[in-house]
Order: sequence, then C-alpha cells, then structure tokens
Amino acid sequence: MNLTLALPSLPLHTGHRQTPAFNQMLRYGRWQPQPCRPSEFYRRHLWKGSILQQAKRIAGIAPNRPAAFASPFYQEMGMHSAGITAGRHLAISPHEAQRWCAELSSFYQDEHWAFVPLLNDLWLALMPSENHTEQPDWQVTPAPDIGNQIGPADQACGNDAPTWLAKQTEIQMWLHQHPLNAERRRQGLPPVNVLWLWQDLTGNADSDIIFSNSPWAAFSPTPVRPVPDNFGDLQQILNQLSENPDNCLILQDDFTLCGSESHTSLLQHWEQTWFAPLWQALNQRRLHRLTLATEQGTLHLIPRSHLAFWRTAGKFERKFG
Repeated sequence: MNLTLALPSLPLHTGHRQTPAFNQMLRYGRWQPQPCRPSEFYRRHLWKGSILQQAKRIAGIAPNRPAAFASPFYQEMGMHSAGITAGRHLAISPHEAQRWCAELSSFYQDEHWAFVPLLNDLWLALMPSENHTEQPDWQVTPAPDIGNQIGPADQACGNDAPTWLAKQTEIQMWLHQHPLNAERRRQGLPPVNVLWLWQDLTGNADSDIIFSNSPWAAFSPTPVRPVPDNFGDLQQILNQLSENPDNCLILQDDFTLCGSESHTSLLQHWEQTWFAPLWQALNQRRLHRLTLATEQGTLHLIPRSHLAFWRTAGKFERKFG
C-alpha cells in the first residue's frame, strides 16, 4: 500500500526529543520542494475535476447553472490594513447560514441571483444568464488562499470584474446592518461582514480512498471516511474492505487550526498515533511507500530509506531551510 499523509502547516524545521520517529523520517526521506498555495494543495489531494460541479451536484443545482462560491468572512479594518478571519473560525450556525442565504436571495430576487448554503461557512451564489450556461468572467483569489489580510492583488480581474466589485460592496453594506450581526455582537461573537465571491478550482487527485475530517473533503468525488484515531485503526478498516486500495490518502487540518505554540504537543500526539507505527511498518516492509505532503513540498520514504546511513542526524534541519 502507498500511503500519503497530507498535513498542511506541518512544522518541518523543528525536531524534538519526544518525536524520534518523525525525526528519522525527516532525516532519511527524499525531499522534493514543491511550494504551493493552500487551494493548490487541496485540489492536488482532494479533488478530481471541478469542485464547483461537485458542489452543484451535492446541492441539487443544474450543472449548467452559472455559479460561484461565496465564503463569509469577518474583516476588521485597521489604520493601514484589513485583518481577515475565515468563516470556519466564526462559529456560524446552520440557522444563520440558512437565514442569510434566504434573505440574500430575496434581496437579489429582481436580479435573479440566489444563495444556497453548502456548509455553514461556504455558500453557493447562483447567477442568471441568457442561455444559463455562461460563467461570469472574473478571476479572483480563492477563499483558501485568503490569509490574514485582503490586499489589492486579491481583487477580481476580467470582463465581469465590475459586477464582482459591485456585489462585494453591496453585500458588505447589507451585512453591516443585518440583525444577525447585532445579535452576534451581543453574544461576543465577531460579525460576518464580508462575503467573498470566488470561482472554480479543478483538481487532479488520484487516491483510491481518502480519510479526512477537513470540510473541503466534502466535495471530493472519491469516497471519503473520517480519519482513524491511529494507524492500527486504519489497518483494521482497510482489512475489512472487499478490495485493498493501492493509494490511500489521509488529509488532516490539525496543524492549520492551532497556534505555533501548540504544534509541539500536536506533533507528539501524531508521533504516538501515526509517525512511530508508520516508521515501523515501513521498515518492516508492510508499507510500499510513505509520503508526507505539506504546502512546502513532499517527503518520500520507502522501506530502504533507513539504510542511507550517510544521512547524518540533524541533516533534516538544513534540508527544509
């Protein structure tokens, strides 16, 4: 079996005494630099084909209906910058997502726009077209690539960019005075004051089975299961399948959701549940290939990797620098 651990934000520069197996992987693995943006990372591992078409199918929308994704954000304006908090950190409830989408659909009824909640923090914006097949012509930074700020380079370009800007501005004003945001402030929650409209992402994933708790995995056409608690549980699950998959992917967002100060304890947890048993299985030839993937690149290991005795301890610290 070939197993890929796709762990965005996995810290590769630091070795700890409490993570000997992880340190060995970094020491003996073959490092392939391949920096990419978050959206590229997800579509490389989770999606095959169009994520927008998959979202339409899940939502029961006709495949030829023009649409875009709409991601709710909280934007806090500073003197020289605008800080952004992504929707997954805003504790948006299903009731709020449904109400916002229903009222936005009513607000834009005359323009034949409609909004559909896919997830609490990811919606679809459905748009009119004379022949119901034309996608809007704007290119804009996708939501996964919006970091802590929205800059000029993130704005849309293309023939329909003025429409994009007009809708962004109008919806922002509409959200500013919405009663749900007043209630969120009373509850000590940040308001939702931006709805970021962005286009499709096309993926080229080739895994036979995916284990992931990431919300982005909901749009994978490949069968997706929750991430097992440890490598032993994964083996039991695979043994129960009628056909053993050749290429297995585990994608987990743990490291993106915690601060850098929590990375050490999280690494120790992964050491016990995954890295140590995987390193053992690899050396015992129970794994054909192990790949650790991050946004910085990929680390490839095979059963013979640990025989490279000339790779001295600590070399991994220079490898990823």
